[in-house]
Amino acid sequence: METIDPNVDPAVDPAVDPAVDPAVDPAIDPAIDPKKGIISWFARNHVAANLLMLVIILTGIFSASTIRTQLMPDVQLDVISIEVPFPGASPGEVESGVVTRIEEAVRNIEGIADMRSFSNPSSGTVRLDIETSYDTLAILDEVKMAVDRISNFPVSI
Repeated sequence: METIDPNVDPAVDPAVDPAVDPAVDPAIDPAIDPKKGIISWFARNHVAANLLMLVIILTGIFSASTIRTQLMPDVQLDVISIEVPFPGASPGEVESGVVTRIEEAVRNIEGIADMRSFSNPSSGTVRLDIETSYDTLAILDEVKMAVDRISNFPVSI
């Protein structure tokens, strides 16, 4: 039979007494100091941490199931690229014979934000960046007409 010590108060459980259990006393265990912030609060309140985790997971599942996805999305790039082959020409010949003439023809078209040119052996490229407030197809038509009006391209093009 168990004997009861008259000097111990049965209302005080020694397992939760801060003087006995260092895991409960923040002065002994600084990892759960309430002054440390939200991480410390979640360390002491594991049920709240688990509920927050559950809410985050359910929100992610809901968001993933309602997000719109397309196999081939409609993407509008505001770039027009003019590529011209010039067989057997050096980059200098491509620049003077093709690229410079295209640049001059499309320079004054409204809606072109930036123009970049590349001269390579046997080919030239002019890249036009279109301002977002302009219709790319309308500017493409203007660029086609401007390039078609160039009459003094080298014969081998």
